[in-house]
Amino acid sequence: MEKASKEVRQEEVKERKQYLLTKLQSMGITHYPDGRDLSECSLFTLEYVYIQEKCKRGGVVEWQPTPENEARV
Repeated sequence: MEKASKEVRQEEVKERKQYLLTKLQSMGITHYPDGRDLSECSLFTLEYVYIQEKCKRGGVVEWQPTPENEARV
């Protein structure tokens, strides 16, 4: 049972990576800022790049901690 669940997780990771690669390519992003091809990046890195790009395109400003909102973290 454990082997099957590991295989399922690996397949889900593979599918999510492909989804993100497709989305990023449609945005014109094919390489990480350090020059690596996105297909060589981890799922974590792809998620990061995708979120950053969505924020840029949506006009969302990155969250910066301030004394007022730092207490909420």
